[in-house]
This record gives sequence, C-alpha cells and structure tokens, in this order.
Amino acid sequence: MKDIEALDLSHDLALALDVVDIVDAFTLPHFHEADFTIDWKQNQTEVTEVDRRAETMIVEYLVRERPGHGAFGEEHGLAGDHQSPWRWVIDPIDGTSLTAAGRQNAISMIAVSDRGTMLDASSVFYMDKIVTGAEGRGTVDIRKPIGENIRALAKAKGKRVDDSTARGT
Repeated sequence: MKDIEALDLSHDLALALDVVDIVDAFTLPHFHEADFTIDWKQNQTEVTEVDRRAETMIVEYLVRERPGHGAFGEEHGLAGDHQSPWRWVIDPIDGTSLTAAGRQNAISMIAVSDRGTMLDASSVFYMDKIVTGAEGRGTVDIRKPIGENIRALAKAKGKRVDDSTARGT
C-alpha cells in the first residue's frame, strides 16, 4: 500500500465532489417529490430505480474521467478496469430507507482506495460514517461532536474555522 502522506489525491477528491453534486442534482428532486418506486434486494433492504440510475451515472462519469480505474457499486457491481490498483467504491444513496420514508440524513458515498483495502461492511445494517481528506487522519474522531472535529481539522490544516467547509446532503 502506498504511503498516504506521499499521495496527492486532490484531483480525485475534486472529481468525487463533482460527481456527487451531479448525482445529488438528479436524486434530490425525485425524493423531494416522492417520484420513485421501492424495490427489495435479495438481502431484504430497500432500493429504488433512482439508486440504480444514480449509480450508473457515477460509474459512467468515473470510467470516463479515470479510464484506468476500477469502480464497484452497491447495485451493479464491478465496472471499469478490473485489474486497476485503484478502486472507487460507490453507494449513491446510503440511507434509502430514510429517504423513502421522507426523512433526512442519507448521503451519497464515494471513496477511492488501493484495490482490496476497503472494509466490506455489507453485513452491517447501519453504521455511523465520517469522511475526511488526508489531513483528518488521526485528527477527526467520529465519537466527537461535529464542531469539535471541524475546529481540530481547521487547526491541523493551519486554517481558521471560517475558512473550512463541511459538506453534506
């Protein structure tokens, strides 16, 4: 595995944020207007056609922008370069049950890592998640309040809290 300190993933982070914004623009109106149907996966969890189309959009975008990378989506499986050392992992709507019930706190989840280094948490029904760039490693703690994490991350980056951005949808 490569030393994370030596990697410049800023372009991949920008790509991930761009693709999530594009997919949010597609998914959010469907859920705000309750314009979707619910289906059930083999594991008895909910999925919608919006989930499936959103994942397809993400994968197509990533394969076009990073043709040498692989992508694994919750709904459609592996795409792109299957032998690539880089693997994107995608869950376009993590929280379908929440969203289908008209509740908040679902997220679009996308991550890139060396192939084979991601935790397979598919057996976990629910888990808390927090995502940060390399600067947050060893600084951000999921057990701490968000404000405390933002202050700690700003300090680690040598920035003021007012110059920091926390993103969520």
